[in-house]
Amino acid sequence: MFVLMPLFALIVFAFYFRAEPMYVAHFYFSVHYHAFVFIVLALFEALGLIHHWSVAIARLLLLIVMFVYLGIALRRVYGGTRGITIAKTAGIVPIYSAFVLCAMALIAYITMRRL
Repeated sequence: MFVLMPLFALIVFAFYFRAEPMYVAHFYFSVHYHAFVFIVLALFEALGLIHHWSVAIARLLLLIVMFVYLGIALRRVYGGTRGITIAKTAGIVPIYSAFVLCAMALIAYITMRRL
């Protein structure tokens, strides 16, 4: 994830280059958002230790919160209307998710080759 933070900042920069022309500001936002994601994922894993049907719902809500928070944070930091922010969030999430999945696949491939 630490390697992907600059990539996330670059994706946000591509969507919000008019609002903030300096890449460094987008990188600060990336660090902030990833810190939030790390906390949410820690709670997600901690809830995994409890075995109850309601925990599955709580874990799903935590995953949804990550994406909702991204939209809220983007609007608060960069401004814009709700509709534009939702559209940009809907653009950022799949692009970044594709990169995360590629990175995970690469890590799995490297790990399996070492076995």
